Amino acid sequence: MTGLETAFAALYTHLVIPGELSLETLIERMSAGPARIFSLDEPRIEVGARANLVVLDLDTEWTVTEEGFRSLSANSWLLGETLRGRVVQTVADGRVVFGA
Repeated sequence: MTGLETAFAALYTHLVIPGELSLETLIERMSAGPARIFSLDEPRIEVGARANLVVLDLDTEWTVTEEGFRSLSANSWLLGETLRGRVVQTVADGRVVFGA
């Protein structure tokens, strides 16, 4: 898997685990921050609202491989890198769009 899921794991591994950035700040910068830039409603959990959320497994370690790339490109600075933290599921507008 590559994309934002890999971006989260790379930032979590290289910034949050060593203590350079808090997990709360990383999550805010990858969710509410972009929403503000694009003048969208900031993410929130609210009764009756359609869910927009990501389920994370912060303990999983995995290695970035070419097999996970969705594009035709087979290069990445993360290729072969072992990362910690993985997106398990993404729910957008109340529908599961990634994961089980």
